[in-house]
Amino acid sequence: MAFSIPLIRDALKTRIDTISALTVYDTMPENVSLPAAIVYPSPGSFLTYQTMDGAVDLDFIVIVLVSSAVDDLAQDELDGYLANSGALSIKAAIDADPSLGGAAHFAGMTEARNYGLHEFGNAQYFGCEFAVSVGVS
Repeated sequence: MAFSIPLIRDALKTRIDTISALTVYDTMPENVSLPAAIVYPSPGSFLTYQTMDGAVDLDFIVIVLVSSAVDDLAQDELDGYLANSGALSIKAAIDADPSLGGAAHFAGMTEARNYGLHEFGNAQYFGCEFAVSVGVS
């Protein structure tokens, strides 16, 4: 399967967009409408060629931003996106179609990290990064 980074970003956006409470972006926007999820390739090494047969693993980040303030409500909201299942779960949204509508061989959330403040544009937001591994062959 030939892969396309924009197609995979768009397919991840489509899966996460099933969470009605989020505004989801598949490219870096100038401004965000909260709560927001932004899909982008992982910083640093994000693409690994596995074998001579063309298999490729890609690493993406989905950053979820919920508030410009750190308070109990922001933390409670973010915790819903971290859940293993449920209407707000990022993991459950991706797990519902791990082939991303045929754009990948597999996709799955591997970890959540950097729970806290994130700078985006000229503002700080409370959020968390979700690491997503995608394989194409």
